[in-house]
Amino acid sequence: MKWAALAVVLFLISSVTADGGAYVRYTYDTDRLSRISEDIQYGYIEHERGVEELRIAVACDLDGEEAFWILPLPAQASEVEVDILEGFPKFRGYDVESRTGSIVSKWPYLTLTQGYPLFGSPLLLWHLGVFNMGGGGRSSSAGGTDAGINIETRLEKKGLTVEVLEAESWQALDGYLKGKGVSLPDSDRPAVQEYIGQRYSFVVSWISNVGVYKRSGSDTLSLKARFPVEKPYYPLKLTSVYGEETVPIRLYLKGFMTPRLYDGISGSSKSKYYVNEDGMRYTKVTVNAKANSFKEDLWFSKGAPLKMYPAYLLSSNQYLTLLILYLFCSVTAALFAGLVVDRMRNPLTYVKIGMFNLLSIVGVVYATNKHLDDSKEKRDRLLGAMLAVVPVISVPALLGTLYLVDRVSYLLRIQSYYGNNFFGIIFTAVKAYMVWNLANVLIVVASILFYRKVRRKAALIPAAFFGGVMLIMLSSSTLYTLSRLTGSNLLRNMSQFVNILYIIPITVLPFMFLGGIAKLLARWRPATYATVFSVTFIITLAATSLTIMEVYPPVKTTAWGSYATGFVKIKPQLAATEMTSDGEFYGIFTNGAGATINVKRVLIETDSGMLCDGVLEGGSFSAGENFLVKGYGCTDGEQGDRYEAHITIDYEYQIGANEPTQQSDEGSIRGVIY
Repeated sequence: MKWAALAVVLFLISSVTADGGAYVRYTYDTDRLSRISEDIQYGYIEHERGVEELRIAVACDLDGEEAFWILPLPAQASEVEVDILEGFPKFRGYDVESRTGSIVSKWPYLTLTQGYPLFGSPLLLWHLGVFNMGGGGRSSSAGGTDAGINIETRLEKKGLTVEVLEAESWQALDGYLKGKGVSLPDSDRPAVQEYIGQRYSFVVSWISNVGVYKRSGSDTLSLKARFPVEKPYYPLKLTSVYGEETVPIRLYLKGFMTPRLYDGISGSSKSKYYVNEDGMRYTKVTVNAKANSFKEDLWFSKGAPLKMYPAYLLSSNQYLTLLILYLFCSVTAALFAGLVVDRMRNPLTYVKIGMFNLLSIVGVVYATNKHLDDSKEKRDRLLGAMLAVVPVISVPALLGTLYLVDRVSYLLRIQSYYGNNFFGIIFTAVKAYMVWNLANVLIVVASILFYRKVRRKAALIPAAFFGGVMLIMLSSSTLYTLSRLTGSNLLRNMSQFVNILYIIPITVLPFMFLGGIAKLLARWRPATYATVFSVTFIITLAATSLTIMEVYPPVKTTAWGSYATGFVKIKPQLAATEMTSDGEFYGIFTNGAGATINVKRVLIETDSGMLCDGVLEGGSFSAGENFLVKGYGCTDGEQGDRYEAHITIDYEYQIGANEPTQQSDEGSIRGVIY
């Protein structure tokens, strides 16, 4: 009885971690910047030894003929160096915080060293810099003055002109800009005037030769400015001239930096810390606020919040951290088991036994037999060793079987929305109920066979008990599966009623466990020690993992295939549709109207209640032509979350000499945020 009781309680301990039917896989957030959008401000900052190198990129629509930028910098014009570059730095890295949580989420796999958790926990099975510097340009130290304007530097390159200047007054700057064909309204005067007389200079840039600019082959202006400043700085205040318009801003900073956010943008801004494949640390700051909330420029202090540094050490040294944690949990479990079973007679001996856990539970059984065995009963030693070793031997074959069933289930379920097709329902039920619990039957039957060598009739008690548990499980799962296939509420209610019967085994199992432990204490001390050690090790490991995951939450992902409904004539290409964790939507659509269309408006509404206008590159598209739709601030979801976007496309088309026809096409796209 004691061995069956022990096996059943180990099954119970490993089963309580299971989710009710939805399996979540933990991963981590990644960052990728490989393309520039003309609707987003991009900035890159390097700050070392009191000198900042600031790069600002704005992608220009080549259909336009004019572009003009004004950049205030906290330095004198004579201290500013400027250049014009093609493209913008490319970034790709992992988020330190969520990667830490993702690494820790895999620590429960270490419980497989104890053998039996495999049979009861499906959780264990689910479980920068590219720069194009461009060619040379013509630069000069202008040293000119124009009615209160001191132009320190002038640079002409790739159809662009850049001037670094200082202004004595608002009137002087206004006159200078009007000479360039730019007129600032009086409402913008306060934002600009605050810089004048405060040791600030202005970097002014514009497209001076449209033909040369277009022939350069780059849609992106990347302006580099190098200047002395005590702390990292990004000019934000002048963007307030856009009023109620939302101006998305993406800032990348080399190293870990903390932005000094103020009221108005703190609620719509977030900072994340990344490491790229070369080990370079960088910070990404995302701002999605209305322009009129930009009351101050953005300053940064070096360093990240304190909790980032343990995460960085763990994520960059995961194997060393894993070894240290494993040894810590093993020694802790060994000392606790020694206190419970042996009253801590020899702590050093227990530490040695804990070290043997590096060889799995088999090593612990060996060490306890060697150091603690005082039994002369060869039969007891054989039973204890077999109960510990059999699960470990069974792991490879059973792991392969469960993995195969899981993959087949996933491939079938991902083909349909929510996985609610016939094969998805059947395989989900098989995996979640039948296969999982069948594995537990194997280990319990094995323990019963060993027990029969002691008392043949008594072995029927755990067999009958566990048979009843399995009958309840199979009945409940069968009724629930049939209710999903048929849509019958009666079958669903019957399944819920059968579930109530679980109260009986859940109530009885603890008493069986306590009874088995009491008999083991009197019969064979090493078996009791190994049991207490194993359970304590799992609890310690799980508690440590969950605590760290609470501090550094990983990204949760679920099986979810892309899916679209609606869209009669304007068809989305799902393979080229994506939603990012920054709230950016990209979708390729095909004109299937059979004639040239002129898209008037695209409206994107997501299931998170956010509404955004789609942005097009061009407006007229011929029959069969593809066109890109982009949206910003479309969702506040995180990577791995599901999303649904309802898209309305208003357009007109004309066939022959007929009058243009106004049409509207709409539909929904579902997918996963990346």
